[in-house]
Amino acid sequence: MRIFLLFFIALHLWGFDSDIGKLKDYKAINIDFVQDKTPYIAIRSWKQNNQNYYLVLNESLMITKIIKVLPRPKQIKDTAFDKIKKSLLSEPSKLHNFGITTPENSKLYLTIDMCPSSKKGYEKKLFLFLKRSNSVANISISGKWMLGHKRDFDELLQSGLRIRWINHSFSHYYDRKQKNWSKNFMLKNPDAFDSEIMKTEKLLIINHQTPSVFFRFPGLVSDKNLVDRLIMTYNLLPLGTNNWLNVNRKLIQKSQIILVHGNLNEHHGIVLFFDQNQSGKHILRLKIFLLDKI
Repeated sequence: MRIFLLFFIALHLWGFDSDIGKLKDYKAINIDFVQDKTPYIAIRSWKQNNQNYYLVLNESLMITKIIKVLPRPKQIKDTAFDKIKKSLLSEPSKLHNFGITTPENSKLYLTIDMCPSSKKGYEKKLFLFLKRSNSVANISISGKWMLGHKRDFDELLQSGLRIRWINHSFSHYYDRKQKNWSKNFMLKNPDAFDSEIMKTEKLLIINHQTPSVFFRFPGLVSDKNLVDRLIMTYNLLPLGTNNWLNVNRKLIQKSQIILVHGNLNEHHGIVLFFDQNQSGKHILRLKIFLLDKI
C-alpha cells in the first residue's frame, strides 16, 4: 500500500499525465481556413472537458498550434504545405530514409531521437547546450519513451528549453533478429499505423505539448503505402536525415539534417557532435528548426 502511495505521489509531482482517454473522438481532419490573411489547415480535432479543440498548421511556416474555435472553412490551393506534399508524393519510394533529408535554405538542423530505451536518464549535456545557445530542441519522441521515462520527460518540460516535438511513433517496434527491414519496424504491423501516430500525439497534448507536422519513421524504414497514408490521411511530413552522426560520421556542415539519439543509446554520436563543435572547424549556429520553410 505504501509503495502504491509513493508511486502516486511521484506521478503527481512529475506532472506527467498518461490518461489519453481524456481526449474524446480524437481524429484526423482536413479543413482549410484563413486567419489574419494566413492559410491554415486543421489536421486534428477532439473534445476535452466538453470543449472542442483543433490542431492546426500554419501552411506557410509549418508551425502548429492548438485552437478552440475553428474559423469558417475556405479552400486554399498551392500553399507551401501543398507543394511539399506533392513533391514528396511524386518521389520514388524507398525502404530506408524516405522523406525530407536536405533543407533547401542551407541551414543546419539538429534532430534528437528518443526511441524507447531501458537506460535510465538522457543526454542532459546536449539539451543544456541547446538551452544555453538559445536553440530549439527538435525531439523525435516515441510514446513508450515518455511512458518509461516520466521523470525525464517532465524534467525536459520544466527545463525552460524550447522544444519542437516530432512524432516518432508510439511503440517504435524493432526486432534485432529480423534483418529484413520490410518485415521490421512499422512494416511489421502496418495495420497499427493509426494507433502508432495518434497515441503519441495524444500523450503530448494531454501533457500540454503541441505535436508538430513532422514524423520520423522508426529506423527510417517505410514503404509507399505508409508514406502515402502519412501524408494524405494524417497531413504529416516524413523527416529523414543526411547525417546520422553515429552511423555516417560525416563532418557537420550547412544543409544538413543531423540525427543523434538523446536516450543514451548512441552516446558516441553525442561525443562526435561535441568534438566537432569544440574543434572550431564547424560553427554550430543552430537556427530554430521548422520555423522557416524547409
